[in-house]
Amino acid sequence: MTSDWTLLKADMAAHARKHGDEESCGLIAGGKFWPCKNTNPLPSQCFSISAEAFARVDEIGVDAVFHSHLGLDNKFSKEDIKACKQVNVPWVMYCMGTNEWHYMDPTGNAPYLERQWIYGIYDCYGLIRDYYKQEFSIALDDFSRGEEREWESSDWRMFEKNFKEQGFVEIGDDDLKRGDVFLMQMQCSFPNHVGVLHDLSSGVFYHHLTGRLSEASVYGGYWRKHTNKILRHRSMMR
Repeated sequence: MTSDWTLLKADMAAHARKHGDEESCGLIAGGKFWPCKNTNPLPSQCFSISAEAFARVDEIGVDAVFHSHLGLDNKFSKEDIKACKQVNVPWVMYCMGTNEWHYMDPTGNAPYLERQWIYGIYDCYGLIRDYYKQEFSIALDDFSRGEEREWESSDWRMFEKNFKEQGFVEIGDDDLKRGDVFLMQMQCSFPNHVGVLHDLSSGVFYHHLTGRLSEASVYGGYWRKHTNKILRHRSMMR
């Protein structure tokens, strides 16, 4: 985000400690932290930043939204994730009780590897969307997420229901190329996990398993055994 990230974190943490009995908040713009007043009527549980505060840095441009969590609450809430997607800028969260920093980027520009698991933004499908945006300039639709582990229900089937309308067709495994998508069954009777082939020569593919950092694995063996379908985008069918 900036070469002065250490200084920014120090400023944000100091602001959080100053308002220790409520969620603190602010904006990062132009390499600087801009503290804001939490205007939410329940500041110990939620935060809101006024339109006037956003307007103050409008000409500079907002790089990220900051807020703190009290106690040991070290995960972004569903409301955080929804709002982050709406404003479409990265969010930074400081958990005061654990002294941890967390980050999420809904813009599609985040690195592929070592993402923290944040269901709805940093999950296996989110990685596919970001990969296709960055590598091929192809925009895949987002889909609303419910509760964690909803992918274990046979009624879910988000991948099977939507891959055709996103421009994917099923192919065999004898002529793979970069960008092919693997639909996998992980301890389930239907596809509930996806990965994307990044390097054909090494077999490396990227994916993001529940509760883990996103990672690179080598396709074959275990992963091939659990593959249900292999998909290719129509734009690459030549």
